[in-house]
Amino acid sequence: MRLAGPRACVVLALLALLSSPAVARAQGIATLPQGEFLFASPPEGWIIGHRSRQGNASIVEYVPAGQTVQSWIEMVTVQVWQGLQPSPDPKEFVLRIAGTFQRVCKNLHVAPPSERQIAGYDNASLALECRDPDRSQAPSQVLSRNVEFLAVRAIRGRDGFYVVQRAWHGDTEPADAPMKSEATMKAWGAYLSQVEVCDTRDPALVCATLGLLSTPVADGFARRKGWTESGGCLYLRMLTVLPDMGKSIGGPVVVAAALGQGPLGKTGAVAETVNVLARAVADNRPATVIANVSPAAATSPAEDAVKAETDVAALRDLLVERGITPARIVTRPNPSCEG
Repeated sequence: MRLAGPRACVVLALLALLSSPAVARAQGIATLPQGEFLFASPPEGWIIGHRSRQGNASIVEYVPAGQTVQSWIEMVTVQVWQGLQPSPDPKEFVLRIAGTFQRVCKNLHVAPPSERQIAGYDNASLALECRDPDRSQAPSQVLSRNVEFLAVRAIRGRDGFYVVQRAWHGDTEPADAPMKSEATMKAWGAYLSQVEVCDTRDPALVCATLGLLSTPVADGFARRKGWTESGGCLYLRMLTVLPDMGKSIGGPVVVAAALGQGPLGKTGAVAETVNVLARAVADNRPATVIANVSPAAATSPAEDAVKAETDVAALRDLLVERGITPARIVTRPNPSCEG
């Protein structure tokens, strides 16, 4: 049904709500456009089937290559409202969508909505299955089949309201349809979970799409590497090379760096790390290095912190030598290791 109301390789910055100096909360990372952005990628190989804007609302509809918005099996719909929001909260909005189906579906199953706060934003998700819709009750612009399946995520931003829907419909039910396949449902959940709203005006910005990872994510990455703690910390520095937000952004690259004894030099391992980061930059993919002092080089937490800061600064210099603009390189300590 078309409603008005593995991770793809390309991530689109669909909307930037640029702040005026009077309302900006803080000066964010200078190299990034300043504003609130929705990052939502169509599944790999999908194309834009429809795009429009009316007043403060915009909509983009994606379909798999070979399908159209007039004849489709799957569709992703992205809606954005600037300023004035269509609902007081995301849960109310997704329930409103369910109510639209309630009026036309003879047999409707709605999963209880899920509510979460992610990166300071209120989120709500909902999935529903509609069978035997009454086409005479459906709006004229709605396309319906015997079975409709919809998963939707709504996010209330500070400057806008964002909704991403993924829909399937058909008159028969193939084995890979979302209501039939656990693998398909898992893939749909993963797809919606990668949708992200990021405010680049925040100097402490956490945004996976841009490679700026949260402490729990980086901590989990470090633990999977089996690193030894130093004074309660698993890693001591992160270095991120930011993508160009004026272009399509590829999936993030995350690499580990175990810092050995002595100053960081142009060893084979270091050269390979620099090569990985440079290739990511060439593909406009955000690249993050999570660095920790290796067990063989560890001494005390204070000395390890100094070593990590010095070595990551040396890595930054090597990247600049490779032609990467210094303003695109962000280094941060692990917040749990400070103080």
